[in-house]
Amino acid sequence: MTFSNTKYELQNDRGNLFKNKKKKNPEEIITLSPVEKDKNEKKPDWSGKLKMNEQEFWLSAWEKRTKNGELFFSVSLGGMVPAEPTQHSIDKGNGYAPSDRKDSMDDDIPF
Repeated sequence: MTFSNTKYELQNDRGNLFKNKKKKNPEEIITLSPVEKDKNEKKPDWSGKLKMNEQEFWLSAWEKRTKNGELFFSVSLGGMVPAEPTQHSIDKGNGYAPSDRKDSMDDDIPF
């Protein structure tokens, strides 16, 4: 099996969702404070991107159940994904930080 070194790129009118690894499981929620529980419930179960008209958008989905117990997804389309990394995204460390970035603490200190 061979793997390509080319960068993955979404096709127009297509998207992807990945399981949110930052969201706590129901067993772990018991130990959270009320504020942390509320934040956890608001986090999407799935997140990813959607490309429409050559623009990428954030995509989020929550797993929910009907009164009859059937699984369905509640989906939200977010703002546009920035074409270039912003200083905010670099500071947050969300995958846009360049690999050769140095922290300001790494500067030579003259004493």
